[in-house]
Amino acid sequence: MKVGVEFKEHKKMNIKKIIAREGLVIISIIIVGLLLINCPSIYLAVENFIGRFFHSRLIWEEWVNKPLYISIPENIGWFLLLLGYPSYLLIRFIIWAIKTMKEK
Repeated sequence: MKVGVEFKEHKKMNIKKIIAREGLVIISIIIVGLLLINCPSIYLAVENFIGRFFHSRLIWEEWVNKPLYISIPENIGWFLLLLGYPSYLLIRFIIWAIKTMKEK
């Protein structure tokens, strides 16, 4: 009987580890996505912070003001928020399927 109880406890720990791992993946995808969406705000905040010390216009200020330069990280951020986790699951499934097909 002890073997059955130990197996159930081991199975519960595996399930908890899987849930914890997936939770961390979801949280990290959300954080990176939000950081990329707010990328222009972060650039402007850094520019203002550095500008206070130098009391001058920064050279790369022109780059920050370009719409294309700002929109690329923002679009990647929205992609991560909306499709990041499903893409991660699809990649994991493909890797699992290839490993399963290789086994005899």
